[in-house]
Amino acid sequence: MLRTRAEMKAIAKSILKRSYWGLVVVSLLLLVVSGGFNNDINVNQNRKNITNSIQNAQEGNLEEFDFDMMEDDFDPDAFIDVNPSGSPVEHDGVLGVLERLLQVGGGVFGVLLGVIGIVGVLVILAFSIGLTIFLLNPLMVGIRRYFLVSLDGPAKVGELGYAFDQNYWNSVKTMFWMNLKLVLWFLLLIIPGIIKSFEYMMIPYLLAERPDMTCEEAFQASKQLMNGNKWRAFVLSLSFIGWRLLSAFTFGLLNIFFVNPYYNMTEAVFYQTLCMELQGAQNG
Repeated sequence: MLRTRAEMKAIAKSILKRSYWGLVVVSLLLLVVSGGFNNDINVNQNRKNITNSIQNAQEGNLEEFDFDMMEDDFDPDAFIDVNPSGSPVEHDGVLGVLERLLQVGGGVFGVLLGVIGIVGVLVILAFSIGLTIFLLNPLMVGIRRYFLVSLDGPAKVGELGYAFDQNYWNSVKTMFWMNLKLVLWFLLLIIPGIIKSFEYMMIPYLLAERPDMTCEEAFQASKQLMNGNKWRAFVLSLSFIGWRLLSAFTFGLLNIFFVNPYYNMTEAVFYQTLCMELQGAQNG
């Protein structure tokens, strides 16, 4: 017998009541790891700054209008010292060397600074990608493990490091290919990317239960679980939209302390439900 959406959400809510603070903290960790927390802060802060600036302008209070958002007010003349006669002061030491470099080889110096900037960006990008592949992706598997263990009782914090202790490199490899394929699908077309995101959504849960599952097996198992269930997953996610909208009036606090742990636990119940349904279909 299929669990209805209401039944799955009721199970998740009962588990949330039983293990509330642990699920709240782990859900917050998931939000930070996935980048959602910083994005929410930046969007809210930028919206607040722009709104305040426009309001000041409408009220005629131009002194408080944030013109920095509109143009760059950097004044290079403020950094040039002059003698009483009006001629520039020649500096010794490092500052003098920099002045002569700018005067004699300004073009070469500019190119050099540009190259250094590009290299710096590439290093930061490589560090970010490496951090995601080798740390955040396995942590995502551990977070899913925490939710799955919570289905049967309070989970321990140590479950978060599950992927680091159990077949670490397999989790790294599988999660890497999952993310890469999703990026390529989304670059191709938005709709196929969304469909594939639902097809792959059970891969972290599968690795959290069976870390020995190969990359090919994980993709195939997730596809099998989600076959005919993508719409169910979409509607289940959509059923939380009212809570998400309501959370906007609490500056995201409702998301942190209720909606996110509630949704994450419901998704874990959904995975459990799909596994039970598949096993029943195979046995029946």
